[in-house]
Amino acid sequence: ELLIAASKLRSQNRNAEATEILRQAAEADYGSAQFLYALRMKKSDGKTLYWRRACDWIERSEKHHFIKAAVLLGKCHVSGEWHKQDYIIARHMFEKAARFGDATALRELGTLYIDGHGAEKDAAYGQKLSWIGLVMQNAKALKINANTNGRELPTVRDAFRWLKEGIKQGDAASQWLYGNAYHDGYGTDKDLVKAYEWIFKAATHRHGMAINQLANLYMHGVGVEQNTDMAYAWGMVSARLGNGKARQSI
Repeated sequence: ELLIAASKLRSQNRNAEATEILRQAAEADYGSAQFLYALRMKKSDGKTLYWRRACDWIERSEKHHFIKAAVLLGKCHVSGEWHKQDYIIARHMFEKAARFGDATALRELGTLYIDGHGAEKDAAYGQKLSWIGLVMQNAKALKINANTNGRELPTVRDAFRWLKEGIKQGDAASQWLYGNAYHDGYGTDKDLVKAYEWIFKAATHRHGMAINQLANLYMHGVGVEQNTDMAYAWGMVSARLGNGKARQSI
């Protein structure tokens, strides 16, 4: 009830009153309120005191297994904001949130492995985690059940199941991600011809990333016969859709 009241007050621009209600809920030990109250404090005036207190509330929220708090704590330990930089703690936080289905945490975890921060460097594994994170994020946007059991990280098998559901819906992003599974060998043997076919399908549905990648496939003859005219044509489409790199290369 306190959170609902705070939300109503914010919608009426009564921010001071909303913050006070959040404080009451936070002190009553509601994890979500502790997280929201911390964010309000962080936005206050930027003083170190407020940031330190905000961090304390986020840590309390994370102990209630509030996943957004775990993700934010992980990011803080990566950047060194609020906390001393500690990649091992960051990895622990991202792993915890990823096990409970947070796509952002999974992508952040992938970055740690790619860079070798807080874990032994493994670029291939990190890129796979980041890809699964993208698939999960897209699945949730499509209202596909991408929940996880909280015990293990999502797998490539999970990602393929979500992608197939998205493809059934005719979703271009799912087609593009499926193509990249074949392009990079995620959960399957590399097959550049199949990669081209799926990326082409996504591009014909005006998926921006697929269009840009398709131009590169034609330019370098990956999965399809090299064709600089087609590369230029698709590059033009990509540029018209606002891709800055495509504009520079044309």
